[in-house]
Amino acid sequence: HRCAQCRLCRSCKFAMPMSAPETLVTARTAESEEVDQHPSSEVNPCDEAKAAPTRCAVTLKIKYVTNPGEYLLVCGSISELGNWDVSHAKRMRWSDGHVWTAELSVNSDSEFEYKYVACVGQPPSHRWEQGYNRKVVPAGKTELSFQDVWESVRVRFSIYYPVKPNH
Repeated sequence: HRCAQCRLCRSCKFAMPMSAPETLVTARTAESEEVDQHPSSEVNPCDEAKAAPTRCAVTLKIKYVTNPGEYLLVCGSISELGNWDVSHAKRMRWSDGHVWTAELSVNSDSEFEYKYVACVGQPPSHRWEQGYNRKVVPAGKTELSFQDVWESVRVRFSIYYPVKPNH
């Protein structure tokens, strides 16, 4: 059985208040599969879950020693980071120890890429950090924090090396 509205498994049915056995109506689809129909008087909890996407608070930090008048931006593939347009990028905050911080709120189901940009002057001249784009995949999380190193990308991998048994 699947919910006719959300097409998910019966988990949505069990999340609904089940005060009477007639809370759900069973119907057959064109594929002759039984689905559960939410009565129009009831609120479908699956609809509520779809209505408000979950947000993820992302904190980006990088240690970078600037020259007088220089500042950092973070620019990336989402509107919160300027859609790769440096004139709309997010300006970072400096703190003791030469740590620059940017905080943003993004949809927890959308991944994005970003880079740091060093700027100086008005209008600003800018220098993009070299190397690959950094990538964030929130994957449903509500909070993420990254401590990056200028022009350095962390790569994670594993190696499978089977050992031959001794005969």
